[in-house]
Amino acid sequence: MLSKCLKHEFRATYALILPILLGVLVFSGITGLTSTALYSADSPTVLEIIAVFAQLIFNIMVGAASIGVTIVCVLRYWRSFHSDEGYLTMTMPVSTHTHIFSKLIVAEIWLLVTVLVLYLASIIANVGLFQEVFSAVEDVEMAGIADEVVDIAEMRQVFLFLLLCLIILVVSPAAGLLQMYAAISLGHSFNKYKKLLSVVFIYVFNQVLGILYFIPMLLLLVKAFENEAIFFADFNTVMSGMNIFMVVLLVLSILQGVGFYFMTHYFLNKKLNLQ
Repeated sequence: MLSKCLKHEFRATYALILPILLGVLVFSGITGLTSTALYSADSPTVLEIIAVFAQLIFNIMVGAASIGVTIVCVLRYWRSFHSDEGYLTMTMPVSTHTHIFSKLIVAEIWLLVTVLVLYLASIIANVGLFQEVFSAVEDVEMAGIADEVVDIAEMRQVFLFLLLCLIILVVSPAAGLLQMYAAISLGHSFNKYKKLLSVVFIYVFNQVLGILYFIPMLLLLVKAFENEAIFFADFNTVMSGMNIFMVVLLVLSILQGVGFYFMTHYFLNKKLNLQ
């Protein structure tokens, strides 16, 4: 049943999200052409203006795309449970867990695809700059640097850091989505001002989480700087400290996601108000 719900969610969201991502990719190509022409021109005065405006518009599109995809995913959750569509959703022979997971998995996939597309678009949009940088360093002797990179790459601490970054890249957006799901469901458990209360609860949750995240991170920093040797620590020691920081961040994100998941499930099961 989960697979059928996932297919349904993809059908309900792709028509809105794909044009956003394709639009960013297309305009990144235009921006990349202006960037390339700028660095290859002899008198780039007019091209500078065009390139600057193209880059400005592209940056706005990147921000709008990331926000837009998130809004589409969150609105999809709201429509499924807290609009008129909620009557149909809750009559389906599907458990609440399946409903939540189908929304969360599809939204998570779209957010990860958005990140990849925006990174690719940024590379395309700045291709002229990259060409200029690469041509400037072609003649630099890289043998010694290459040796250092190989040594660093062999360290387990670096591998662990990269692995933690990838895991957090997946876990953190999911926790954020569940936070908004919980806020929406909590706000719609009231009889009046449901949408307004949902926005208020999103803000309140953000503030509370900001404090809860800040306290352990501050304690870690205080502990790190208690010992003045941190300023003279070797690379491995520094990476070890960064990995501890990342592990704490991961644990907090998991706790956030689990807490808001059960809150969402509770309000959908016990406090769903479609009036």
